Amino acid sequence: MNALSMDLRKRVLEDCDAGMGTTAVAERYKVSASWVRRLKQRRREDGRIEPGSCRNNRVPQLDTPAERIREVIAATPDMTLEE
Repeated sequence: MNALSMDLRKRVLEDCDAGMGTTAVAERYKVSASWVRRLKQRRREDGRIEPGSCRNNRVPQLDTPAERIREVIAATPDMTLEE
């Protein structure tokens, strides 16, 4: 899922600042009311309205086993899946 545009974020906050309620703004721009609340909260706490960073910070764990598999195959190159 892609982040919503900065233009949309600015328009949503402008309407909120003008006095429109969270639900009314959400319905107008076809976004969820919870997204509008989180956007307002982020601006209030951090002063930012940009999308947050990607949450997938996992490090691949396959590198170490892959090396071990290569070593085993190099040691016995005639191995097959059937064995």
